[in-house]
Amino acid sequence: MCAVAATAHAADPAPIDPVQGYSFEAGTRGWSASGGALTAVRRADAPDGGSVARLRRNASLARSLAVTRPRVAIAPRTATGYVIGAWLRADARSSAGDRAVLRVVQRARSGKVVKRWTSAPLTLGRTFRPARVALTTAPGGGQLDVTVVHQLAKAGDASLVDALTVARRTSSGVPSPTSTRTRHSAPM
Repeated sequence: MCAVAATAHAADPAPIDPVQGYSFEAGTRGWSASGGALTAVRRADAPDGGSVARLRRNASLARSLAVTRPRVAIAPRTATGYVIGAWLRADARSSAGDRAVLRVVQRARSGKVVKRWTSAPLTLGRTFRPARVALTTAPGGGQLDVTVVHQLAKAGDASLVDALTVARRTSSGVPSPTSTRTRHSAPM
């Protein structure tokens, strides 16, 4: 598997509030990667700003690439609906046609897993495609780990991620354009 932050959906993402550092304009600080090297690169086709996260599989024995934004603070006391979204694309010819998923893990402040979600698979192409997952958290978990997974990555495969967003859903199921941004004032 190769992990890259993204969530699958059919239409453009609705306006949702971004996680700080969501567009990688300030680099990849606060993010973690496994199975490869994570860098911020300038791209003319970046969905938001001019920089995106690039995850490239190294020669390790890992079968996946993953990029994670840990400890996104959420409302811990109530079940709350959220929409998590991102833009993804292949960055190597060998990666076009590969699949990626968005994985979300809700944790209690102690680190204990409360609930997990995985998006529908998204086929990586040569242009950015939106991905998203809608979820309802369980009471008792005050943070989310958001991971994009580029599945079955081969040596040399690479994918790009941009514009990761986390927003509360309204009663209609649509993200609220007025909800408060999730902020991280210090690196994770």
